[in-house]
Amino acid sequence: MKDYWFKIKVSDLLRNTWQKDSIVFENKFSSNIENLTKEWMKWEVYLQSLDENTVFVEIKDLEMTLDEACEICLKDFERKVEISEISTKFIFPDKMLNPEEKVHDEEFEINPKDETIDLEEFIVQLVISERPVVLRCAECEEIEGNDEENEDTNSSSWNSIKWL
Repeated sequence: MKDYWFKIKVSDLLRNTWQKDSIVFENKFSSNIENLTKEWMKWEVYLQSLDENTVFVEIKDLEMTLDEACEICLKDFERKVEISEISTKFIFPDKMLNPEEKVHDEEFEINPKDETIDLEEFIVQLVISERPVVLRCAECEEIEGNDEENEDTNSSSWNSIKWL
């Protein structure tokens, strides 16, 4: 398969049900991920046609580094994003069996004009879903971990009080 930035041409797969293929993406950059470092992204894609309208896509070993600011101490740090495995389906929305059915949030559309799938939106959604609620650098993460241990010790001594 040929690599077209984030796009993959799947017309061959759609014509041969249950056919499999794979491709490795390296040194990719997306303007939709603002804080991506210059190390860029890499991942492997495994594809399998389920029928003439659907492609099963599995992404493995997605790695990237993001420049972040700690929300506790405000220091800049690099956060590594690593996703070992995730999958989704790409479908032709106009060729679905039930025309009233909508494409689900976890599914993406195959471009009917050139029969390609674009992985960029899926990758961006993965990065967003992997973002912690509170961004913490390693030092603040360590301090937070120590505070939680102290709370556990304090609460256990509180629980050990025998009331009369």
